[in-house]
Amino acid sequence: SERALAWVKSQSGDGWPRAVNTDLHYENVLAGGREPWLAVDPKVVLGPVGYGLAPLLWNRTEDIDRGPGFEGAFRTLVERSGADEETARLATLARCAALASWSWTRDLADLPMNALRVVETLG
Repeated sequence: SERALAWVKSQSGDGWPRAVNTDLHYENVLAGGREPWLAVDPKVVLGPVGYGLAPLLWNRTEDIDRGPGFEGAFRTLVERSGADEETARLATLARCAALASWSWTRDLADLPMNALRVVETLG
């Protein structure tokens, strides 16, 4: 409705709300034909840009360990995405803690430990 759209637009003080892909990670980005990159299997919510950064950290722990570390990777993601750093940090910590709790009970390989490593480093 027009009222709902007006409300969404009124909330945009710091760049929120935006459509944010909450499942953007390296296995969901493919080389494209029309564009250089194509994001597949999006899970979209309205929220701050920084809400979408967590999967980029918890899905590449080995590469991050060999490179800039979690803090360096996080800062690069914040810079490149234009996210507010504090909002992105808090959203990442919350998402990683929730993922660790959820995935632990489902025996999802290294996912809980990866998420906890992000929390430990960025927290």
